[in-house]
Amino acid sequence: MGRRRKTDKHLPQRMYLRSGSYYFVEANGKWHNLGRDYASAMFEYAQLTGPSGPCRTMGQLVDRYLKEVAPENAEATYKAKLRHGALIKEVCGRLLPHQITAQSVYKFRDIISPRGHVQANRSVATLSHMFTKGIEWGVVADNPCRNVRRF
Repeated sequence: MGRRRKTDKHLPQRMYLRSGSYYFVEANGKWHNLGRDYASAMFEYAQLTGPSGPCRTMGQLVDRYLKEVAPENAEATYKAKLRHGALIKEVCGRLLPHQITAQSVYKFRDIISPRGHVQANRSVATLSHMFTKGIEWGVVADNPCRNVRRF
């Protein structure tokens, strides 16, 4: 771990102000000029570093799951997980992952149950696997689907 900054403490990691211009330094030591204006430099910094943190909402967790994990399955399973992911995003996409409790999962199951009990059970199973991957990725601390009874 490097030492703390003595100057320019308002700048994020690996961003420096030299000779009136802002620079971003990659891990391999390559310097990128971000410009002289602070606002545009911060925009460029955000473009270079990508998202500032892990998944913030359930919608982002679902998107990451469908992008990284679901394609590893067989074609029919992949298509089913896309359907389940769309249902999960529709019902709880704007919620934060740590806000979802076992009671929320029961409500989700009951909302989906008119489509059929098998569909609801499989959607809950997909949601549970999403939370398991979320634990692996450091997004959530536990899986609220663990103690949910299925139909």
